[in-house]
Amino acid sequence: MHMKRYLLTVIVLLLIACEQPAPPTDEIIITEANITTNITLTTPLLSLSEVLDEFSVLDADLNTSWKKENIPENLISPTAVEPWTKRLKLIEDLTEKDSVANKLVQARLEMLRSQVTYYLGAEIGEKGTVPLKLEGETFTPGLVACENIKDIEKSIKIYSISYSHYLKFVGHMDNILQSSEEARQKIGIDETKIAFYDGPFNQAQKKIAATLKAVEDQCDYVITLEGMS
Repeated sequence: MHMKRYLLTVIVLLLIACEQPAPPTDEIIITEANITTNITLTTPLLSLSEVLDEFSVLDADLNTSWKKENIPENLISPTAVEPWTKRLKLIEDLTEKDSVANKLVQARLEMLRSQVTYYLGAEIGEKGTVPLKLEGETFTPGLVACENIKDIEKSIKIYSISYSHYLKFVGHMDNILQSSEEARQKIGIDETKIAFYDGPFNQAQKKIAATLKAVEDQCDYVITLEGMS
């Protein structure tokens, strides 16, 4: 259990480190006397099709299937996250900023962040949950085990972070599919859309709000989620 938690923690740090992409070009400044010359060495940038080909290679090498990943039924193996992430960093450096290809890499990274965070939350288990019953459009809480308040706080914070990364994934992917006919054909929409869209976040905001209120009402304890992403 400790080894698994260590592995997931390392993966989280690696994913965070990938949030700032490096530029696709290297610039060399040459100064001689009073003359300064800028020489830009360019690298061929990858297209959307080439990025998708890279994803297929990774799926084959790591026994994954990125289009079928889903929370919680079909999570990626924790051991596959680190090699996926390292390769995505290299691919990201070879895509044009804000291009469809680049946004696909960003969407994939958000998929991984959401799944890794969900793994960490799942380790807390039932002691981190507040019983909620959905009645119409409203969540009605059951009895909160206030003795587990720290686990509940940690669990709802982790759930909120996983949900935040899921929303970022949806934003990137929606943008990709709305702006590119090639992406719609090669990635799929509607019935053929990638499975990650169907995450466990239906009415997530209401669930989070109901949990926070139940904890405050029954345990006189305030959980703050401000500044989390």
